[in-house]
Amino acid sequence: MNKIAIVCVNYESYDYTIKMCKSLKWQKGIHDLFELEVFVVDNSKNVSNTLIEYCRNEPMIRYLRSEKNNGYFAGLNEGLSSIDVTKYEYVCIGNNDLEFKDDFFLHLTGLSVKGEVYSLCPDIVTSDGVHQNPHVKTKISLAGKFKLDLYYSNWYVAVFLLKIKSLFDKSAK
Repeated sequence: MNKIAIVCVNYESYDYTIKMCKSLKWQKGIHDLFELEVFVVDNSKNVSNTLIEYCRNEPMIRYLRSEKNNGYFAGLNEGLSSIDVTKYEYVCIGNNDLEFKDDFFLHLTGLSVKGEVYSLCPDIVTSDGVHQNPHVKTKISLAGKFKLDLYYSNWYVAVFLLKIKSLFDKSAK
């Protein structure tokens, strides 16, 4: 059975975090096809007893109190470093204000991913219907892929390419 970890960061917004966790409890296939384990990193200045009690009463949720607010990404890293990622088929990270459709993880575990894939990003839709992901609406061309591969191959290569680009940008004006 697939095990899936979800890591989120709470900062002064326990109501969003609880809503997100509730959306995870009702996933189709949970306990039959996969298990979920949620890690809530609390970066809040003001500790919420409501959040602590909620997490304590939900067996799939782990409450992790951060000693200080180091920010969103540091909070995610704190959550990731507290788990053994090799125990999980998938590790999901995201905002605490996400609400998952009840078949999200059913679709995730049903994917057939080819090759070495390190990251997947779902289509995120706001409550008013705006699609926020993926940011790339059309497939990247072979030339575009080459350019990205070259740019990300080395820091010095990236700096060199940016300098060349700035020369062309100035001459175009």
